[in-house]
Amino acid sequence: MLRFWRREKKDAPTKPHTKLNLTLREVKEAINKYEETLTELGIKRTVLIEADNQINFELLAMFLGGVPDKKFYMSRETYEIFEEKDKHIPVYLDMVQGAVDDYISEKRKLPIIDNSSDQRVNFDLLIHNHNLKEKPTIPLFISNQSDMVTHDENWRQDS
Repeated sequence: MLRFWRREKKDAPTKPHTKLNLTLREVKEAINKYEETLTELGIKRTVLIEADNQINFELLAMFLGGVPDKKFYMSRETYEIFEEKDKHIPVYLDMVQGAVDDYISEKRKLPIIDNSSDQRVNFDLLIHNHNLKEKPTIPLFISNQSDMVTHDENWRQDS
């Protein structure tokens, strides 16, 4: 009898988001708007990052007016954003940033290749010191910006 009086709630049908052809710059701008709007509520940009480093655009749709027609990826550690062709880079950035942070905490110096003018990360040193388990296939560098790891070999020109 109670069942008769209870109405079953039906989920409102969700309208699919418009697919947009977005550039990397447009995605970065949307993420910055998202963060500016929601930081005061204690919501950080890391909630946008899925386990595989893919960006969850369902959360950004209201800032973009839709969702991208292609995938983008973000590093949890450095917040750098990449197109699908470079989706391996944020994985390496996250792995190496953690290793660099641990090494700096332990040794109080940067794990860079000796006499390296570009501050290239010394993967062998990190592996030998048990901070890193595997060697990335791309060179990474330590920028002057809070000792953040970057894939950009021209990082000095950006600062």
